[in-house]
Amino acid sequence: SLYKSVAFCLNKAEAYKITVSRDFRALLRRSRTAITDDTSSREAREIRFAAQQAARQTHGSKQRFHICRSMREELDFLTTLLNDFSIPLSTFIGHIVPREPDFVAAGDACPWGGGGWSTDLRFWWHMDFA
Repeated sequence: SLYKSVAFCLNKAEAYKITVSRDFRALLRRSRTAITDDTSSREAREIRFAAQQAARQTHGSKQRFHICRSMREELDFLTTLLNDFSIPLSTFIGHIVPREPDFVAAGDACPWGGGGWSTDLRFWWHMDFA
């Protein structure tokens, strides 16, 4: 899967950073410290900060890595899927999220302006485009 392929590349990026950066190794050691009930809030913040920085350096690495064959196939499949305009990749949010409407609003526009109103919410608006 693409997830496993990306995880594999990120693991390689982390391994590379471990071998070349003493600071990165120190960040990893600090970030892997367990936070317990006895850990002070300052120390917990330092541990979380170290984890954040280690992740940022791993994910933001500019090092180039070989894309394995399975990852290339998955990326090609996604590219083909995204370039196929016969597959609808969008829908109205109302078709995804079931809900009951709480109010009604309306609006209209022409080349010179637009406006709208809702008696339920007690508002109206108008905008001149000219």
